[in-house]
Amino acid sequence: MKITPPHYDFEVIVKGSNNPALTARTLKETVEAVNRATGRDDIRAARKLPSGDVILTTNNRSSEWCKDKDEGWVYKAFGEGAQISRRTYAVLAKGF
Repeated sequence: MKITPPHYDFEVIVKGSNNPALTARTLKETVEAVNRATGRDDIRAARKLPSGDVILTTNNRSSEWCKDKDEGWVYKAFGEGAQISRRTYAVLAKGF
């Protein structure tokens, strides 16, 4: 059984923000925009990946609200084309 690294529980990946005004903002501005859009103070940090995606780090594991189906906060903070990217894992089954 594969064990999920503990930091994955604290992270949310946002894809598809191609708006030049949004990609030019600083990471601190990104964190402030997400916290403003959610009305919470759960997002502590943001990282930009080479692909342009953004990883948001929450302050605790109980921040499951940001991974729910309601992605209205993503559109407010990142624009219409943005969406939450779910982590996927490959499974290899042998010996059936």
